[in-house]
Amino acid sequence: MVATKATTGVIADDAVGISQLSATGTASSSTFLRGDNAWAEAGGGAYNFISDTNCTDQSEFTVESLADTYDTYLFHMTGVKNTSAVATLRVYLGTGSTYASSGYYFARWGVGIGNGGSSAGVGQNASSIEISSYGPTNSTRSYLFHFMRKSNGAERGLITGSNVGNENATWDESFYTFGAYADTGTVLNSIKFKMESSTSTISVGSCRVYGLSNS
Repeated sequence: MVATKATTGVIADDAVGISQLSATGTASSSTFLRGDNAWAEAGGGAYNFISDTNCTDQSEFTVESLADTYDTYLFHMTGVKNTSAVATLRVYLGTGSTYASSGYYFARWGVGIGNGGSSAGVGQNASSIEISSYGPTNSTRSYLFHFMRKSNGAERGLITGSNVGNENATWDESFYTFGAYADTGTVLNSIKFKMESSTSTISVGSCRVYGLSNS
């Protein structure tokens, strides 16, 4: 009788190679064999480091041409310090190096540590997104937020996050949370950060970008 099923007693150790497997996908140094018999990249659902932008001595800086590999990006900005004027950090979204000047909807709220004061702001079809209030010369803040784009072919996006830092002479520290929605009519794959005052620059700063794997 001819055997129709191989058993562990029939197959020798180390006798089955990758080419004998019926798995889908492509085997490589960056993939693994899942339980559903498919080769897939490791790290699904994980944050992957993309870039670190030095934003020192600039009144604005950009992170452009974000890949379609990710629908969600995490931005971690540290030591953002305006040096020469009272200014607020604003965000613009766009395609390539072209940024929309309308279609932004945002809300921000913050509280100062030390005197219990608070501040808030909103924008309807605004020309930019405010992710902090006005800060005095040499105020320093750090930001952590997500940029999510998916609906309507990535022409609409959502920003949500927070920042913390010194706000003014009477608040030792302040905390802000913010959210924003953009509907610009163009594919969103670039982001620009700009100090509102044209004379203000960022003396120290780093912007790290991470992509969240889609699956």
